[in-house]
Amino acid sequence: MSMKKLFFLFAFLVGLGISSSVYAQLVKEVTLTSSNTLASELGTDVGKVTTLKVNGPLGAEDFQTMKEQMNMLQVLDMSGVTELPKVGRWNESVWEELQSIPGEAFQNKLTLQTVIFPKALEMIDQEAFSGCNTLTEIDFSKATQLRSIGHRAFYECSGLRDLDLSACTSLVGIGSNAFYRCSNLQAVNFSGCGKLTSIGSYAFQYCSSLRTVDLSNCSALVTFSGCGKLTSIGSYAFQYCSSLRTVDLSNCSALVTLESYVFSDCSNLTSVGLAGCTALTTIGEGAFNNNYSSSQLSDFDFSQLTALKDIGESAFSNSALAGDIAFASGITQLGRNAFSGCRNITSVDFSKSTQLSVISSGTFSSCQNLKKVDFSNCASLNTLNIGAFDNCPALEEVVIDNGFYTSIDGVLFVVDKASLLLYPAGKKAEAYTIPSTVKTLGERSFPYNESLMELTIPESVLTIKGEAFYNGSFLGRGAKVIMKAEKPIGLSQSIGLENALVYVPKGFAKAYREAAFWKESKIVEIDADPVVVTLEAAGSLGAKLTELNIPLATILELRITGPMNASDFEVIKQIELLQKADLSKATMEEDRLPNYAFGGLRYLEDVILPNTIKEIGNSAFSGLSALRKVNMPEFVERIGESAFSDCSSLQKIDLSLLSHLKAVGYSTFSSCSCVPVSLKLPDGLERIDGYAFNNTGVTSVDFLNTSLSYIGNNAFYACPITGTLSFPGTLRSIGNSAFASAKVSSIKLKSTEMVRLDGADVFKSVDKTTCKVYVPKGMKDTYKANTYWSPFGNNIVEFGQLITATSNNENYGWVEGSGAYEEGEIVTLKAVCQDGNWEDYYWAKYVNLFFGWYDGETKVSDDTIYTYKAGKEDKAFVGKFVRISFPNTSDLLQMVRNDSKSITVRVEMPADDPRLFAGWYENDQCVSKEEELTVQVGMVDRSLEARFFDDGLMVVNGGNVIVNDQNKVDGPAVILHHGSLTVEGNEIWKPKSFAYYRDASLLVDAEIQTEAISFNWNARSNYWHFVSFPYDLKMSEIKLTSSDARFVVREYDGKSRADKGVGESWRQLCDSETLKANKGYIIQFNSDDTMADGFTTQTGDMKALLNRASVAIPLNTYASDNVMNANWNFVGNPYPAYYSVERLFAEGLDATVTVWSPDLNNYEYYTQDDKDVYLTPLTAFFVQKKTSNLVFNPEGRVAALPRETQAASALRSVDNRQVVNLLLAGEKASDRTRVVFNEEASMEYEIGLDAAKFSSPNKDAASFYSLDKDGNRLAINERPVADGVVRLGCVLPAKGSYTISLKENIGKGIQLVDKQTGAVCDLNQEAYTFEAEAGTLSDRFELRSDVVTSVEAIDASIRWNVREGLLIVSGLRDVETLNVCDAVGRTHFAGKVTDGEVHIALPQSGIYYMTWTTKAGERQTRSIKW
Repeated sequence: MSMKKLFFLFAFLVGLGISSSVYAQLVKEVTLTSSNTLASELGTDVGKVTTLKVNGPLGAEDFQTMKEQMNMLQVLDMSGVTELPKVGRWNESVWEELQSIPGEAFQNKLTLQTVIFPKALEMIDQEAFSGCNTLTEIDFSKATQLRSIGHRAFYECSGLRDLDLSACTSLVGIGSNAFYRCSNLQAVNFSGCGKLTSIGSYAFQYCSSLRTVDLSNCSALVTFSGCGKLTSIGSYAFQYCSSLRTVDLSNCSALVTLESYVFSDCSNLTSVGLAGCTALTTIGEGAFNNNYSSSQLSDFDFSQLTALKDIGESAFSNSALAGDIAFASGITQLGRNAFSGCRNITSVDFSKSTQLSVISSGTFSSCQNLKKVDFSNCASLNTLNIGAFDNCPALEEVVIDNGFYTSIDGVLFVVDKASLLLYPAGKKAEAYTIPSTVKTLGERSFPYNESLMELTIPESVLTIKGEAFYNGSFLGRGAKVIMKAEKPIGLSQSIGLENALVYVPKGFAKAYREAAFWKESKIVEIDADPVVVTLEAAGSLGAKLTELNIPLATILELRITGPMNASDFEVIKQIELLQKADLSKATMEEDRLPNYAFGGLRYLEDVILPNTIKEIGNSAFSGLSALRKVNMPEFVERIGESAFSDCSSLQKIDLSLLSHLKAVGYSTFSSCSCVPVSLKLPDGLERIDGYAFNNTGVTSVDFLNTSLSYIGNNAFYACPITGTLSFPGTLRSIGNSAFASAKVSSIKLKSTEMVRLDGADVFKSVDKTTCKVYVPKGMKDTYKANTYWSPFGNNIVEFGQLITATSNNENYGWVEGSGAYEEGEIVTLKAVCQDGNWEDYYWAKYVNLFFGWYDGETKVSDDTIYTYKAGKEDKAFVGKFVRISFPNTSDLLQMVRNDSKSITVRVEMPADDPRLFAGWYENDQCVSKEEELTVQVGMVDRSLEARFFDDGLMVVNGGNVIVNDQNKVDGPAVILHHGSLTVEGNEIWKPKSFAYYRDASLLVDAEIQTEAISFNWNARSNYWHFVSFPYDLKMSEIKLTSSDARFVVREYDGKSRADKGVGESWRQLCDSETLKANKGYIIQFNSDDTMADGFTTQTGDMKALLNRASVAIPLNTYASDNVMNANWNFVGNPYPAYYSVERLFAEGLDATVTVWSPDLNNYEYYTQDDKDVYLTPLTAFFVQKKTSNLVFNPEGRVAALPRETQAASALRSVDNRQVVNLLLAGEKASDRTRVVFNEEASMEYEIGLDAAKFSSPNKDAASFYSLDKDGNRLAINERPVADGVVRLGCVLPAKGSYTISLKENIGKGIQLVDKQTGAVCDLNQEAYTFEAEAGTLSDRFELRSDVVTSVEAIDASIRWNVREGLLIVSGLRDVETLNVCDAVGRTHFAGKVTDGEVHIALPQSGIYYMTWTTKAGERQTRSIKW
């Protein structure tokens, strides 16, 4: 293989990263006696040598041998070389020849790793080692005579790490690009190079790992110039040395110039040592500039550079120079953008720079934190370009006073103060008046200033140059320019006041609006009068302003009184220049400020809202950067989404004063300046939505006394909260990233339920390895097991005692304050009443009040807020609430006050309202006649009703009304329509008129004097009504209110019944007859519309309706052969009130009362067994005469049925009487009957005990009865017990299913026998259901009882038993005869008893009846079940 091929193979392997160490190492040391003999000396080993040490002279051919033939050469040690090839060059005007390493001697030698240079070396010629990228070490320690390193000598030697030239004491210059792209070079040491005069351009460009350059003691270094002179180190020498950290130029006393871009884009360069650089006069263009990244250069002491005169363009742009920069006396000029973008410089001091003459455009532009520039003593400064301070938002003052410029309070003028050159952008004054000496405002003299809100331009100003107000100086934030000149200043171009507020003298707005370029501004007049508007109706603002002929464009201040709604705010939003809105006397629809109420009003500064507002709508003030002041309504309950977002000028608002605030909406205060950094939230706050306080700068938040249950996502994002976050016991969840920027040391959670985190970033910036999380007792493990709480690990600890608070009724109110508390900590329990139905609820208003706090049975506080110190024990409290209701109230009822402990209400009657206030009623008792009522909270709920006399009417339309001496009001027209009215007391009541309706109840116990009385009746059509009148009434005087109605009246003919029996007992009256007082009648109304028909009468002795005395009704005698048909009288209750049937019996009645029941659609039958039953007002009923008169005593009246006796009789068995009440019920019809077993009763019909069954006049009604021995139908059948079998009958109106049952169990056996099916049912155990066709059933059912009364002793001696179907009856010594039959009547034994015991065979199990007669003649029946 040829050497050439071997070389390329080796190069290929190296390129693949295969080390040459895989080949055998051959080390050679040769000593040459003459130059150019290296090849012959090595012989055949020339291509194998890896390490070569050469002694003696080397010639050009020897370097060619090493380059071309020594393909394995890695280490070259030339320390013993005594002579090198000479290369000639011009040194200025002198030709010289230097011992050198020839140009391109090792170019691209990819195997070479180490080179040791000899003492004889004087020059390394151009590109000698160019491209040797595996060269890692070059040793200059013996090269003391080295004078020059040539152009590209080590170009792209990327393996080099250190360059130590400190031994090269003869080194004068380094050529251009000498170490270009030595990307791993980290340190360069020139410290011993005292003769070094120049470093060529690009010498170290792109040495991206270079960290240090030591040029100390390079006292001969003259220039960093790029002019190609041998004495220069050119521009870009160290450009892009991104790892270069320090440059030490100390004691470079001859250093005159740092040439252009010499250290540009050295992004990690932090300091430059300049001590002793006394000759440095120039820092060239971009010398330390950083174009593509932020610089780290912060240490550069200009004050040491006493010779420095010129700093070139962009020399330090974008560097990290910080703090105060001071210049020495020699500086004369600073180039364009010399310090542009140096964001950390705060001040620049030129006070010693007496020779400074030029500050160029952009010199300090974009120095964001530059506050002060001091040019005092700069007597030579004659060129101060204002653009030098472009985009310096923090600049507060420029100090100068020389023959060219002057400053007043930091504002820059020309020396005669005739021209204002610069009003610093960071000056803090809110208002500025230009001095009257000023005639001209220079270009860009007023850059954007956040603080400056008012600029006054005097009449002296005659010229305003272009862009004087640039960068939106006065645009859209409420800032204003006040022109004192009446005549507009002539302008040839825009001055930057487009859309800005410009105030002009009163009366001259038109002139400005028509002037060139001024018309681009928003022209308003100084001291313009506010526009005052009174609205009669909501939504009328636009029409009102049109009526007043007020253009919207002229309104600066608006005051509105009266009702407003959303459409009014649409008008307001068109008032572009509006600065103040006073709505303090306005009322908002639904007490709500509408969404986007002031949207887009960029000049609005001040808003006064009415204190009645309860809700501020979404985005109501969003983005109003000029807004400075808004009052927060005292009663506001909710602030909507983005309501104050991005209001960057708004004054602080104390939210803790908003005691009614419940909710803060999404992004409500995001990026708003009104939020205090130490935020205290109001006690009643319940919810904070997402981003609510985002980016407000809050550092601490007091949540503890709030009622918060929810904190939304990002609620406090970008708020650097520190310290402790303590959350209330009401909190249930926190949204993700809510406190992502907080760095708190502890979190305290009082809630007895685990607080849910909605994501992993809720406390993103909190150090979870140190932050403590305090939780209530027993909850540590719950929190540790939670995904989002678990990162706090063992920092989750328990604390305190558990305090629980509950409500007695959560529909009335809720309580807060439950949680964990430490001993001695103040516990605050809060009771909150639920909102009642009031404002929008008409018929049943109510409020909820708080009664007090209870610890067990002990009341500990009356107040809604109860505080005490937590002790060592857990506690449980109950908050008790009550409800105060106001049923049937009208819209005239107004709430005066509600303090949760009492409520004051008032009835407010308009002047034109004809009604009379009747008083406040509770349980139908008048509690106050005053229109204003205060109700104190008590232990129980209460219901109070305000009652009225409508249109002068007292209408009773339900309930139980009592009129007494405390609430009698004379004059109303009384209408008693439904319900009851009781009139009592000693005073006479004098209503104007009195209209009584038959469906109502009237109980009169006091004298009533009235002009007119009427009896009225809204009657159901096609139905028989049972009625009587307390006075005589002619048929012809009955008036019907319906024109097509007719009526029929019938009376009961007792004589006909006595003579003919049941069936022909009713007689119809003719129109000429008179209805007699207290006699019973049935009336039916007929009309085609099926509606209720009116019935009115005002004739006769109407005062009888108001009777309060006893009434005796005579009873007629109608003799009959059948006692069941004798002496029937149809009479009426003489009172318009309910009357006690029991009282009738007490007054001497001893006959059954038969009453029609509309509920049953049938008759009811009452005897002395029936207690607490009542006759309805003026109802008619049947009674059989046994006495001459039926006496009604007024003490038997009641105004309304007692609630517990609304149902029919409460029957009971007493003494020797057993009362059995039976019910028959079908799908649509039902009836009752009664059987009474009474040993002393007769089998015959007895008036006063038995009651004949009346047939219902309704064909759809059922009839249920018992039958006597003669087959007569009885509603009540009282009979001796000896006959233990009772026949039952019924009339069924339709085919279907029916049920027979006991109304109440009697405790003894009552068997119902169905003779058709043979079924026997014990009614005490269950009801009996059967199917039947329509018709009469007279012989299907029997009732049997095992009741024993007078023969108990005998019964006790008789014994029976059944053995294998054999009935054995013993103890029959005193029995004469015995009969045994089954339930269907089959006899199994009948005969005399000859022995004391009888044996009877029974065919099957079931119920059997034994009937026996004693020797004394007594008869008894008993049932047995087997």
